[in-house]
Amino acid sequence: MDTDLMLVRESFPELIANKLEEMIIDGKFAMEQKLPSEQSLANDFGVSRPVVRESMKILKERGLIIQKNGEGTFLCEPDAALVTDTVNRIVHLKKIDVSDIFSVRMNLETMAVAQAVQNAREEGLDELQAINDRMRRDKGDAEKRTQDDILFHRKIAQLSGNLLLEIFVESMAALVTKVVKYTLDYRVGNEEGIDDHDRLIQVLRSRNMAEARKVLCQHLESSERNYILAVSQADKKRGKGDENNTGLH
Repeated sequence: MDTDLMLVRESFPELIANKLEEMIIDGKFAMEQKLPSEQSLANDFGVSRPVVRESMKILKERGLIIQKNGEGTFLCEPDAALVTDTVNRIVHLKKIDVSDIFSVRMNLETMAVAQAVQNAREEGLDELQAINDRMRRDKGDAEKRTQDDILFHRKIAQLSGNLLLEIFVESMAALVTKVVKYTLDYRVGNEEGIDDHDRLIQVLRSRNMAEARKVLCQHLESSERNYILAVSQADKKRGKGDENNTGLH
């Protein structure tokens, strides 16, 4: 048996998927364009339809195509949720400590707020204020309060004008949601966080980059302390008595 040939044949679907991805990136296909049929692609690449079908599965996993029943296969833009799901799985499988999550968040959001100082328009800052006002109104509802807290920080990343930075901040959303919700469930830091947001909006309006970084850092440091306090309260309630537990709950 020719094992080299087997390896090459088994790699055909990925090779074709890589080639099609390269063509997509190079602009040889327009976004939302319908791809040629499986048979047409099979003829073009000199392979069987099952090989092409496996290639389509790979491209679908990469978020590059969508298959519509009865219509065919179409190109689509990758969803940032793919990055979010991957990051979320890695954090849980590798049991990454929450302090590392806050460290990464600190670096990403400090960059975001600095660029927002330079690039945010007043109407964007008005939207931030509207989100925070809604948070204050709904502070008794942990679910709504959590969602608006995440939206507030995502909005700052959006106002930075840096799309890649926005995607990276978005990739942390699922993890941050769990942290915020857990903290609020134990009624820790609710009003404090909203007040921090108000101060952050003020310094963004003043276009003071150094002060915006400082306020953002203080806010996230306070958020981490509040999360650890919530974990401590939860452990005591369950009788664990482990005040040093800082894992993701």
